[in-house]
Amino acid sequence: ESSSEDSSDNSLNNLYLRKASLKDVDKIIKIYNKSRDYLDEEDEEWIRSIVSSRSRRIKAYVLKENEVKAFAIVYKKNDVAYIDALAVDPEYRGRGLGTLFLRSLELMLRKEGFKKILLTVKHHNLKALSLYLKHGYRIRNVVLVLEVSDQEKIRSIYSSNVNKDVRYKIYTYSRKYLRKKMLETAV
Repeated sequence: ESSSEDSSDNSLNNLYLRKASLKDVDKIIKIYNKSRDYLDEEDEEWIRSIVSSRSRRIKAYVLKENEVKAFAIVYKKNDVAYIDALAVDPEYRGRGLGTLFLRSLELMLRKEGFKKILLTVKHHNLKALSLYLKHGYRIRNVVLVLEVSDQEKIRSIYSSNVNKDVRYKIYTYSRKYLRKKMLETAV
Protein backbone atom coordinates (compact mmCIF):
# COMPACT_ATOMS: atom_id res chain seq x y z
CA GLU A 1 0.00 0.00 0.00
CA SER A 2 1.51 3.37 -0.98
CA SER A 3 0.96 6.62 0.83
CA SER A 4 -0.16 9.81 -0.88
CA GLU A 5 3.40 11.09 -0.51
CA ASP A 6 4.68 8.12 -2.53
CA SER A 7 2.15 8.69 -5.28
CA SER A 8 3.13 12.38 -5.58
CA ASP A 9 6.77 11.28 -5.90
CA ASN A 10 5.78 8.89 -8.69
CA SER A 11 4.03 11.67 -10.59
CA LEU A 12 7.27 13.67 -10.54
CA ASN A 13 9.12 10.75 -12.15
CA ASN A 14 7.34 11.35 -15.48
CA LEU A 15 8.56 14.93 -15.78
CA TYR A 16 11.59 15.81 -17.84
CA LEU A 17 13.65 18.87 -18.72
CA ARG A 18 14.33 19.82 -22.31
CA LYS A 19 15.09 22.82 -24.49
CA ALA A 20 11.86 24.63 -25.40
CA SER A 21 10.53 24.35 -28.94
CA LEU A 22 8.15 26.55 -30.91
CA LYS A 23 5.36 24.07 -30.04
CA ASP A 24 5.82 25.10 -26.38
CA VAL A 25 5.56 28.87 -26.90
CA ASP A 26 1.81 29.23 -26.34
CA LYS A 27 1.96 27.32 -23.04
CA ILE A 28 5.07 29.25 -21.93
CA ILE A 29 3.22 32.50 -22.64
CA LYS A 30 0.21 31.30 -20.63
CA ILE A 31 2.45 30.44 -17.66
CA TYR A 32 4.27 33.74 -18.07
CA ASN A 33 0.99 35.70 -18.09
CA LYS A 34 -0.22 33.88 -14.95
CA SER A 35 3.12 34.69 -13.25
CA ARG A 36 3.56 38.36 -14.25
CA ASP A 37 3.69 39.51 -10.62
CA TYR A 38 6.91 37.54 -10.18
CA LEU A 39 8.62 38.10 -13.54
CA ASP A 40 10.04 41.07 -15.40
CA GLU A 41 7.70 42.80 -17.83
CA GLU A 42 8.27 41.29 -21.27
CA ASP A 43 6.09 40.83 -24.34
CA GLU A 44 5.13 37.68 -26.22
CA GLU A 45 7.50 38.46 -29.11
CA TRP A 46 10.43 38.46 -26.69
CA ILE A 47 9.49 34.95 -25.52
CA ARG A 48 9.02 33.72 -29.10
CA SER A 49 12.38 35.17 -30.13
CA ILE A 50 14.20 33.43 -27.29
CA VAL A 51 12.57 30.06 -27.96
CA SER A 52 13.38 30.28 -31.67
CA SER A 53 16.90 31.65 -31.12
CA ARG A 54 19.83 29.54 -32.21
CA SER A 55 22.20 31.40 -29.95
CA ARG A 56 24.29 29.33 -27.57
CA ARG A 57 24.17 32.21 -25.06
CA ILE A 58 20.42 32.25 -24.39
CA LYS A 59 18.05 29.29 -24.12
CA ALA A 60 14.54 28.57 -22.97
CA TYR A 61 13.85 25.30 -21.16
CA VAL A 62 10.67 23.57 -20.11
CA LEU A 63 9.69 21.02 -17.51
CA LYS A 64 7.22 18.77 -19.24
CA GLU A 65 5.06 15.72 -18.83
CA ASN A 66 2.05 15.64 -21.17
CA GLU A 67 2.20 19.42 -21.26
CA VAL A 68 4.59 22.16 -20.21
CA LYS A 69 4.37 22.65 -16.43
CA ALA A 70 7.20 25.18 -16.03
CA PHE A 71 9.66 27.20 -18.05
CA ALA A 72 12.97 28.96 -17.54
CA ILE A 73 15.05 31.36 -19.58
CA VAL A 74 18.80 31.04 -19.11
CA TYR A 75 21.63 33.28 -20.29
CA LYS A 76 25.06 31.70 -20.60
CA LYS A 77 28.43 33.41 -20.77
CA ASN A 78 31.84 31.90 -20.17
CA ASP A 79 31.43 29.76 -17.04
CA VAL A 80 28.42 31.65 -15.63
CA ALA A 81 24.75 30.83 -16.20
CA TYR A 82 22.06 33.33 -15.25
CA ILE A 83 18.48 32.12 -14.78
CA ASP A 84 16.54 35.18 -15.91
CA ALA A 85 13.06 33.74 -15.48
CA LEU A 86 11.74 30.57 -13.86
CA ALA A 87 8.03 29.97 -13.43
CA VAL A 88 5.84 26.99 -12.60
CA ASP A 89 2.26 26.97 -13.87
CA PRO A 90 0.12 28.08 -10.88
CA GLU A 91 -2.06 24.97 -11.32
CA TYR A 92 0.96 22.82 -10.41
CA ARG A 93 2.61 24.89 -7.67
CA GLY A 94 3.12 23.39 -4.24
CA ARG A 95 3.90 19.91 -5.61
CA GLY A 96 7.71 20.07 -5.69
CA LEU A 97 7.99 21.01 -9.36
CA GLY A 98 9.96 24.19 -8.64
CA THR A 99 12.53 22.18 -6.69
CA LEU A 100 12.69 19.47 -9.37
CA PHE A 101 13.02 22.02 -12.16
CA LEU A 102 15.69 24.05 -10.35
CA ARG A 103 17.74 20.94 -9.52
CA SER A 104 17.40 19.62 -13.09
CA LEU A 105 18.55 22.96 -14.53
CA GLU A 106 21.48 23.09 -12.12
CA LEU A 107 22.56 19.54 -13.00
CA MET A 108 22.32 20.23 -16.74
CA LEU A 109 24.25 23.51 -16.42
CA ARG A 110 26.97 21.88 -14.27
CA LYS A 111 27.35 19.11 -16.88
CA GLU A 112 27.74 21.84 -19.52
CA GLY A 113 30.66 23.22 -17.49
CA PHE A 114 29.13 26.24 -15.80
CA LYS A 115 30.86 26.97 -12.51
CA LYS A 116 28.46 29.62 -11.23
CA ILE A 117 24.67 29.90 -11.45
CA LEU A 118 23.02 33.22 -10.71
CA LEU A 119 19.37 34.23 -10.54
CA THR A 120 17.22 37.07 -9.31
CA VAL A 121 13.99 37.12 -7.38
CA LYS A 122 11.49 39.93 -6.82
CA HIS A 123 11.35 41.27 -3.26
CA HIS A 124 7.73 40.18 -2.76
CA ASN A 125 8.22 36.63 -4.08
CA LEU A 126 9.04 35.17 -0.68
CA LYS A 127 8.16 31.58 -1.60
CA ALA A 128 10.72 31.58 -4.42
CA LEU A 129 13.29 33.32 -2.22
CA SER A 130 12.74 30.66 0.44
CA LEU A 131 13.15 27.90 -2.17
CA TYR A 132 16.41 29.35 -3.48
CA LEU A 133 17.89 29.88 -0.02
CA LYS A 134 16.86 26.37 1.04
CA HIS A 135 18.75 25.00 -1.96
CA GLY A 136 22.03 26.76 -1.24
CA TYR A 137 21.67 30.09 -3.00
CA ARG A 138 22.75 33.12 -1.02
CA ILE A 139 21.94 36.79 -1.34
CA ARG A 140 24.84 38.32 -3.22
CA ASN A 141 23.41 41.69 -4.14
CA VAL A 142 20.35 43.86 -3.66
CA VAL A 143 19.00 45.95 -6.52
CA LEU A 144 17.27 49.19 -5.59
CA VAL A 145 14.36 50.26 -7.78
CA LEU A 146 13.70 53.97 -7.55
CA GLU A 147 10.41 55.57 -8.47
CA VAL A 148 9.08 59.05 -8.93
CA SER A 149 5.31 58.99 -9.19
CA ASP A 150 4.20 62.60 -9.70
CA GLN A 151 4.10 63.30 -13.47
CA GLU A 152 4.45 67.05 -12.88
CA LYS A 153 7.65 66.47 -10.92
CA ILE A 154 8.95 64.16 -13.64
CA ARG A 155 8.46 66.92 -16.23
CA SER A 156 10.19 69.44 -13.98
CA ILE A 157 13.22 67.14 -13.64
CA TYR A 158 13.75 67.41 -17.39
CA SER A 159 13.17 71.18 -17.47
CA SER A 160 15.70 72.00 -14.74
CA ASN A 161 18.95 70.45 -13.65
CA VAL A 162 18.16 70.46 -9.93
CA ASN A 163 14.78 69.95 -8.32
CA LYS A 164 14.91 69.71 -4.55
CA ASP A 165 11.18 68.86 -4.31
CA VAL A 166 11.56 65.41 -5.90
CA ARG A 167 11.52 62.67 -3.26
CA TYR A 168 12.33 58.99 -3.64
CA LYS A 169 11.42 56.13 -1.38
CA ILE A 170 13.95 53.39 -0.83
CA TYR A 171 12.79 50.27 0.98
CA THR A 172 15.35 48.09 2.70
CA TYR A 173 14.79 44.94 4.70
CA SER A 174 17.01 43.46 7.35
CA ARG A 175 18.13 39.85 7.17
CA LYS A 176 16.16 39.21 10.36
CA TYR A 177 12.97 40.50 8.71
CA LEU A 178 13.59 38.44 5.55
CA ARG A 179 14.29 35.28 7.57
CA LYS A 180 11.06 35.83 9.51
CA LYS A 181 9.09 36.27 6.27
CA MET A 182 10.73 33.20 4.73
CA LEU A 183 9.85 31.11 7.75
CA GLU A 184 6.23 32.28 7.53
CA THR A 185 5.99 31.20 3.89
CA ALA A 186 7.84 27.93 4.43
CA VAL A 187 5.34 26.68 7.03
